[in-house]
Amino acid sequence: MASRPSKKRKLTPPQSDDEGDSRSNAKIEKAFFHNAAKWDLLEDQYKARKGKKKEKESTRLPVKLDGRIQAVAPTPADEKESDEDWLGNEDDGSEGEDEEPKMEQKPQAPQKPVKEQIREAKEELAKLALILNEEPYENAGAFKALTKIGDSRIPAVITLSLVTRLAVYKDLIPGYRIRPASEGASEGKLSKEVRVIRSFEQALVSSYQAYVKELAQYAKNKGGQPGMDNISSVAIMCASTLLTTHPHFNFRSDLINILVWKLSSRRTDKDFEKALEALTTLFREDDEGRPSFEAVSTLCRMMKAKNYVVHEKILSLFLHLRLLTEFSGTASQDSVDLPMESRKKQKKVFRTKRERKQ
Repeated sequence: MASRPSKKRKLTPPQSDDEGDSRSNAKIEKAFFHNAAKWDLLEDQYKARKGKKKEKESTRLPVKLDGRIQAVAPTPADEKESDEDWLGNEDDGSEGEDEEPKMEQKPQAPQKPVKEQIREAKEELAKLALILNEEPYENAGAFKALTKIGDSRIPAVITLSLVTRLAVYKDLIPGYRIRPASEGASEGKLSKEVRVIRSFEQALVSSYQAYVKELAQYAKNKGGQPGMDNISSVAIMCASTLLTTHPHFNFRSDLINILVWKLSSRRTDKDFEKALEALTTLFREDDEGRPSFEAVSTLCRMMKAKNYVVHEKILSLFLHLRLLTEFSGTASQDSVDLPMESRKKQKKVFRTKRERKQ
């Protein structure tokens, strides 16, 4: 009887040395990659390049000493340049963006005390006024300097500037109205003396116009900054003086507007009385008639704008017009009765056509 073959038991093969080595290698690789994140590759590369720098050959020419030719070793400056060449692009990209250009700040001059500024303004105004009084035609540029001093924010300096320029204009304003330069003759046809006079006149008119604008501004500017009430009174006084002393000169209507604006207030004060007195003097001493006509027209427009609610002294102002005292005849809307002396026929004087035209 044949015997059955016995079942073979499957045994687990023993672990070989190769498998143990593979597991240990996996652990080593895992630790390697774990520590690799902490490495500073850039620093190692820089150290490696710095170490190789010693092996770099010198590019300097050899030198002959004692009959022998010797090579020159690289200097520290050359080594520094090589490091900078390698790190140049990196520095430009990182540090150049973070650093901002430094602006050069100019040192500010210390501000002078107010008393010192007032003292300097007094000296400068006195010097300019003296120059214009002695030789006005040769120093026409001094008008701009006078106007520039008046741009100060100190009330005392503004007051000094207004009063000083008033005295200068009272002495230098001529007895005629100055025409604009476009209305006169061309500069090529004028002599040297006439050109000097015309340049002085144009400088006078331009500075005088700026001065009148300042008077209008300061006269209407009350309150706010301390000392502005005093400047307003000074401006009205200057406008009144210029209108009564030189009513024929340029910008007469601007001066009249300043005084009429002050009279539009129903509250009377010293400035109101100054403006009223100035217009009264203008009506009494006006021989031409045009200044009085402009003043009356401005007053009528002001009263109409105020709906005729004005002070009674303004109505009494019209009684000082010379028309009422010099007109001796009686008149109505239809006819005028003249005195007997004017009715007599005067003998006519023969004149030619050219004489009559002239």
